[in-house]
Amino acid sequence: MEATYAYQEHPPRKIVEEKLVRIIKETIERDGNVVIPVFAVGRAAEILLVLYEHNVKYPIYLDGMAKKAVEITLRYPELLKDHSALKRAMDRVIPIYTLQDRKLALKNPSIIVTTSGMLNGGPVVYFLKRLKNDERSSLVFTGFQVPGTPGREVLDKKVFDNGKERFEIKMDVHFLDFSAHAGREELLKLVKDLNPEKIVVVHSDYAEEFAYELREKGYRAIAPENGDVIEIV
Repeated sequence: MEATYAYQEHPPRKIVEEKLVRIIKETIERDGNVVIPVFAVGRAAEILLVLYEHNVKYPIYLDGMAKKAVEITLRYPELLKDHSALKRAMDRVIPIYTLQDRKLALKNPSIIVTTSGMLNGGPVVYFLKRLKNDERSSLVFTGFQVPGTPGREVLDKKVFDNGKERFEIKMDVHFLDFSAHAGREELLKLVKDLNPEKIVVVHSDYAEEFAYELREKGYRAIAPENGDVIEIV
């Protein structure tokens, strides 16, 4: 099992969604643009659904790999909880295909959903370069920013640095916890419900601590280090 949030809980999703909508409203009302970096698979579709379900009527642009990812997702309605809702959400989106489209997206206040989620590359870099000095605009992270990525640098220091370009960001910067990972109580509930014979804890900065806690509760739990060979028996 993974333990990404072994010692952290997520805020209620309703509160997170309402905060996103409030940031968008406040930004648009001061004539700014809202840039939302997303992970192409999953998170892009999720954010579009949130905007649709909250009846956000401002112009919404979609750029980068997110376009193709959502298009592919829509091809498999049998695998989606609400295919029709995602389809309606996409029908309200303005896809970006060219540089001229990107310029048009910035011409007036708008919402721009684009890759990459951690600012490693993609169209989001173009939008940041254009809006970096615009204090009216907002940058809203919706996913975890790994230490060492440009996204984490912006989140911590408001400085974009991808090794090739470096500049300060004067936009409003926000982080909203839209994580798809389970929180602490959900992980503990999963262990209790499954009652597994053996638990291998991975994907965490606190893997050994969480494994120890599980052992204290009576489970056979280990936290292997990189390169360890383990037997799942």
